[in-house]
Amino acid sequence: MTENIEPKIIESLQTLRKNGENSDLFALSYARVSSDRQEKKGHSRDDQVAEAIEYAKRTGLIIIHTIATTESAWSDGREDFNLMIDYAKKYGIKNLIFKNYDRLSRNQLDWGIVLKMIKNDGLKVHFFEQNIVLSEKSTAEEFLMGNIGASMAYFWSNKISQSVKASALNKAVKRGSPYKCPMGYRWSHEKSEYEKDPEFQPVIEMIFDLYDSGKYSMVEVTEIVNSHGY
Repeated sequence: MTENIEPKIIESLQTLRKNGENSDLFALSYARVSSDRQEKKGHSRDDQVAEAIEYAKRTGLIIIHTIATTESAWSDGREDFNLMIDYAKKYGIKNLIFKNYDRLSRNQLDWGIVLKMIKNDGLKVHFFEQNIVLSEKSTAEEFLMGNIGASMAYFWSNKISQSVKASALNKAVKRGSPYKCPMGYRWSHEKSEYEKDPEFQPVIEMIFDLYDSGKYSMVEVTEIVNSHGY
């Protein structure tokens, strides 16, 4: 997230409180995809945003701001997620809206932070896909289901990572190409190694020669290469 959203949050809160709105209904929503590629494959942030708005209308919640981001939930330290948590604590926002457990977190630390806020700060966490709300009044069974959902999100992320690494290692052991060849090279099945691709060799040499000359910026190199039809 590049923009500073805090002034917008402050302004919205001031306006709503001035109008006498119930602060217990104030919410932040969070829409996440892990990568631009995932965005194109159907996990659209825009869809998550729209569905969160619809959920808020049904339940009477007032969305102060939607944090739409591209960041992996595999590890802790997510900038936008942590900003949302900080703003919720700082401004006493008691509701967080997510599509599901997977969109919230795939690591145990962030899930633990949210659970602590539920029990200590009166936070309510809404998962509109499952129509589930976790709050300090939730039953042991509801927390169990929440923990199972969060654990499954963590498991599948870990399982996918494990499988990808194992596949890459197996290909490497067999002297295969585990990843897509870098531009300018191709994979030789006869030699089981990378080799220069005659089709792209001229443009690769052009790029390096232009940049090594010290006369052109990367933007200018790009423009020159494009002018040659690449």
